[in-house]
Amino acid sequence: MSASIVSTREASAPGSIADTRGRSAPLGATLAGGGVNFSVFAKGAALVELLLFDDVDAKEPAKVIPLTAKDNRTYHYWHVFVPDLEPGQVYAYRAHGPFAPERGACFDGEKVIRTAWRSRSRRRSIAKQACGRARTPPRR
Repeated sequence: MSASIVSTREASAPGSIADTRGRSAPLGATLAGGGVNFSVFAKGAALVELLLFDDVDAKEPAKVIPLTAKDNRTYHYWHVFVPDLEPGQVYAYRAHGPFAPERGACFDGEKVIRTAWRSRSRRRSIAKQACGRARTPPRR
C-alpha cells in the first residue's frame, strides 16, 4: 500500500480553519488550527474520499471521510479539515467519477491514490495518476 504521511515540513498555512469543510489552498496536507487541512486537485471527480490509516503498513483505512461536492469542493479542488490529526498521519485518497481515458478521465473508486504534493512546483492531477500518465517526482 502506498500512502502519504503528514509531515511538519508541510505546515505553511497560519491561522485556524473555522469548520471541517476546509480550504482549497494550499494544496496538500497542511497543519493548521489544531488539525490538518487536506486539499487535492481532482478535475472531473464526482466524489473524493480521504483515507486515514493507522500506520504505513495497514492494508485497510481506519477511517474513510467522504468529501461531497456541496461542502468540500471549490472549482476542481476537493478539501476537508480534520481536527486533532498530527504529523505522521498516513493518508491517501480514492476518487470516483467517469472512466474515459480518451478524455483523460480514469476514475476508479477502488484504487487508492497516494499524493506527492510536496510543493506547488510538483502538482499533479489524481485523474492523471489514475490513468498512469503522471510522473512521480523524485524523492529527496
